[in-house]
This record gives sequence, C-alpha cells and structure tokens, in this order.
Amino acid sequence: MAIEKSDAKVIDLAVGSGTLLVAAYRRKRELLRTGRGGISLEDHKRFLEHDLTGIDIMPFAAHLAAMHLSLQALLHETEKVRVAVWDSTELKPDMTIPAIYSELKAAYRRPTLDMFKEGAGIPKEAYMKKGAITLEGVGGEEIPLERVDLVIMNPPFTRTERLPEIYREQLRTRLKKYKDLIWGRVGIHLFFVFLADRFVRKNGRIALVLPATILRIKSMKGARDLWTKNYHIEYIIAALEKAAFSEAAQFREILLIARKVKNYSESESVSDNLRCAVVYLKRLPQNLEEARKAAETILIQKKETSPYGIYEDDALSLRLVTQGELKENVDNLFALISTTDIQLTNLWQKIVRKAKKRLVRCEQYLGDGIVISITPANSTYNFKTTFFFISQESRAIKKHDLWVVEKEDKNLVTAKHRFLGEKVTIPKKALLPGFRRPSGTGIIDISDSLDYMIKSKFPKLSKLIEEREKSSEFLRNVRQWQKLVKKANLLLSRRFDLSAPGTKHLAFFASIPTFGIDMWDISGFNEEDTKIMTIWLNSTVYILQMLINRTETRGAWMKLHKYQIGNSMTPNLRLLTPQERKSLIDIFEKVKKVEFPSILEQLKNRYPLRVEIDRAVLKVLGFDGAEINSILVYLYPALAKEIEKLKTLMEG
Repeated sequence: MAIEKSDAKVIDLAVGSGTLLVAAYRRKRELLRTGRGGISLEDHKRFLEHDLTGIDIMPFAAHLAAMHLSLQALLHETEKVRVAVWDSTELKPDMTIPAIYSELKAAYRRPTLDMFKEGAGIPKEAYMKKGAITLEGVGGEEIPLERVDLVIMNPPFTRTERLPEIYREQLRTRLKKYKDLIWGRVGIHLFFVFLADRFVRKNGRIALVLPATILRIKSMKGARDLWTKNYHIEYIIAALEKAAFSEAAQFREILLIARKVKNYSESESVSDNLRCAVVYLKRLPQNLEEARKAAETILIQKKETSPYGIYEDDALSLRLVTQGELKENVDNLFALISTTDIQLTNLWQKIVRKAKKRLVRCEQYLGDGIVISITPANSTYNFKTTFFFISQESRAIKKHDLWVVEKEDKNLVTAKHRFLGEKVTIPKKALLPGFRRPSGTGIIDISDSLDYMIKSKFPKLSKLIEEREKSSEFLRNVRQWQKLVKKANLLLSRRFDLSAPGTKHLAFFASIPTFGIDMWDISGFNEEDTKIMTIWLNSTVYILQMLINRTETRGAWMKLHKYQIGNSMTPNLRLLTPQERKSLIDIFEKVKKVEFPSILEQLKNRYPLRVEIDRAVLKVLGFDGAEINSILVYLYPALAKEIEKLKTLMEG
C-alpha cells in the first residue's frame, strides 16, 4: 500500500532481521514484473545497492537483514547491500556511514541502546566493528544517506525512562529540531517518528507499526500534531483477531501510512478535505495472497466509498474521515478505532448533541475546589516493606492477602488469618481505613466495608508482619508513605479490565474521607453532589464515553489518566432542578448496598438496577421515555459485544 513505483527508495531505520525491507523488495519486484515481466541481475543489484537501506543497532539482526535481502534472487549474486550496524538516531540525510568503525564487542552478546559510545578505560581489544556490512561481516562499502520515498519501520517501543539518563539526553539533542513536540515521559518510538520525518522526502510516505496509545496519550500528542499539520494521513489500520501485528507484543498496535505534504515548520496548511481510511481487519491475512487481496480492497474502497460512508465485508471494515476531522480531534485520535461498531461512537455523539446544554467538562469543576488526586501504591516508591492490609474478605483475592476482617465495632477490629484461622484484635486507632482494590466489590457505598492498613504500633503487631521485618522499619516506611495519602469521598478506578468478573463498578462512595490504592481520589463535592457523581460515573452512558475516549493498554484492560477525567463530560450539577437531583439521589439510596454482578453481566442480562440508573441519567440529560427505550435496547447488547471483542483481543 505504501509503494507505488518500482524505483521507490526505501529505508528502515530499525530494520531488525529485515522483514519489512524484504517485503519492500518483493513489492518493487512485483511492480517491475507488471511492466517488464521479470527481474534482471541489474534490477536486483539496483534494489540492494541503491534503493533499499536498512539500519539496526544490533549486529546480529543487521547481518540477518543483509542475508534475507540477498536471498531474494537466488540466481543473482551481489557483493553489496545497503545495510549497516549503527544507532539510527545519530544519522541524518547527506551523512555517510563509513565502511568500518570500532564498537563494543559486548553489543554482540547483549546489545543495548547506550552501547554506542566509547567508555573511558575500555581496552582496545574489547571493541568490535560497526558500520556498513556484507554477508561476511562488517566492512562493506560506505553508505551515503539521502531522503527517500518511503520510511517503513516497526520501531522499538521502550519507555525512555528505562534508558540511561545520558542516552535520553543524547536523543533529545540529536532530534532537537522537534523539541517542541516532546512532552513528559515518552516512548522511544516517538523519536523514531521524528527520525522518519527527517528522512522522508516531501511527497514521500511513512509506513509505521506503532502502539495504539500513540493516538491517545498526552505525551504522544507531538506525533499527532506533526502528522495532522504536515502529512496527509492516508490509512490507520487496526486488527480485530488479535491486538498486535508484531509477534509476542502485549499491547494494541496500529499500522499508519501517511504522505508528507510539507516540511516541519513550514507555514502552508494541509487540505482539510483529504480523506483518511480507518480500517479494521476482522482477521489477519494468513499468507501473501490474502494480504495482497486485503490491500487491494482497501485501496479500491478508499477511492470508491462515499465521504462518511462505510464499507464492510467478511475480512475488513473501512470508513472515511477527513484530515479536518483528524485535526479537530488531535487530542484523541484513538476514538477512530476505539469501537468496532461505529454506531456506538455515533450514539455517544448523539447524546452529547442532545444534552449539550446539560453537560460540561469535568475540568470546569476543578476551579471550584474540586481536586482529583491519587494515592500511590507503596511499590511506586520502592519501599522495602510491603504495607500490611487487613482486607474485607470479598477483596482478599491474592495469595498475600492473608488477614481479613472478621468483625468490627466502634473501637476494635478482629482480623482472622485466611488459611490458619488465627485471630488478632486491633484497636482502630492503630489502623487507617482505606480501599485496597475495587475488583470484587459489588456495592457502590463502601462506607461500612473499608479495608484497614496498620499505621501505628499495637501490642500484637509482630504477629501480623513477617518476622524478618522489624516493627520500627515497618512503621517508619508507613509514616513516610502516609504523607502521600490523599483522602476523598469519591473513588474512581484508574486501571481496570471491563471484561473481568470482578469489575462490577467503576466508582465508589464513602461517607468518611478515605483513600483508594492506585485509584483516583475525587474530593471537594458536597455529600449530595458526591452521590450524584457516583451514579453518573457508574452509568452505562459514562462507560460508553470512557470506552470511546480510553487509553487502552491491552484489550479490555484500560487506564484512566487525570487529563481524561478532566476532559470527560459530566452533568452540570448547577443546572439540575430539585426534582432531578432527588431522582438521582433516590436511585443512589436504592442501589448503594446492593451487590451487583459484573459490568459485562449487567449489560448482557439487562440487570434491572442498571436499567434504573441509566433511565434516571438519560432523563436528566433531556431524553424522553421513547428515546431512552430506543437507546438502551441498542446500547446494552452492542456494548457487551464490544467488551467481549476486547477480551478476545487479549486472548489472541
């Protein structure tokens, strides 16, 4: 799809074993045969010696790439390939990669991204060669670099915080031209996006395999800004059969193809009418013929499908959006592929249009004393001691959850060992009430069923903590961590699996300020507004909004960032009439202590109390009875089906 001419010049700056470069060779050969019926030695030599370039930091991978390219024409020998061992981030067009260069031999054993610098005191014999290579090894002819027709890559996705600090600074220095597009903690693939922009010529293409989060998360907005301002994004392709295109990848991936329309920092604008095809592959091609057929279908349907139209067959679905729409939604391009059923996205847009005078962005409340904060898990700060919790039995789901609450009164808590049956009575003044984990909790009002963390010394403390830990060290770490505790009456899940049996609600109410571990603590609302917000955050309307605007990590596993909560739509509490407020409070009081099944089961079986919640919410948003019935009849099965598809992605 990215190569249209047999003489296209292609570079892969993270070539690995050469899979994509070999595919480029085959595509060029196919186009050449269409015109002339065969490939000659001269053509083969031109492909390898002039048209195709591969760079990789790992010597073994680069040697494999050279071998795989050479094997594409078994009857033709060639002594030269444009493959080199080098750190691509150092390179620029018009540079030349030398034939031989010293490099650490250790890179052959366990190469890492910071090895491409000579360390002080390392003996000369410790170095190996890097540079242009041949099938026999490093030391081929030098490779002059230039801008190309296509940059095709499956770059590394490593988080930059895992790299040595000195290397992170080198990356920023090498690509300082793009410094205004780098925010916060980014993945190294962002630098390869900039590297692709550096090497692709104007009117050339980039074709990249990328994590789907690049379409959504705030730290990757620089890539989205670059593409929407300087490129015609032609294709965004996702898969339904499995989450990733790469082998052994754990996270959702996309294929992105874009044509460079202008250079970075140029002033002219990209046409807002240019169309982008958003494609879902229902099943992955099993061979080259199926891949070719899918590509041809996509190419044809992009031309023939009407604007805003949808094409669908057994293998794929395709819909068209304009470059203008991409620019308008640059903060969240993931919404384009967030649901396989486009009608779910359309329904959310319909709700927003209908209720636009009754909805506001949650961030508007932040200026009125509302605070969204987080109490981190202690492991975030690398404390040696694992904090000791006494959990409600329904939330004791892991092997290390040894002690559970058996009974409690105003002053005491009796804890029981899950496996040994031993009991300990603890003064409540030595405990800090909290909410350890939402999984398995089926009620939304957790006021009377909180977990407890030990915060101070009491007579039988030594019975509860491991003998190898000293009480003084344990308590010192607890006191240090307690300074980070953020208390609130409204707790919202930060990471969750929508398909899991234990995911029954997303938000929880507590009558006393408490904290959730690795959850969003939302404080500042009065008690009545907190109850209303708890109902809203657990409504199917909010789940739909969250699903569309989510940051997906792995299938049905997703994460809510603070900025996503701030950007989300919520009822305008100031505009609610007394009758509307009462209707939502009444629903809260009715359901607050009822044990709900999983969210997925609620949707599949039209759980009556969920229906009541959703009817009350939609009525407040301005919908009448007939409209509400129509929405829920479609929404429940469609949303359940979507969640089950996400679950299948994880299993694939």
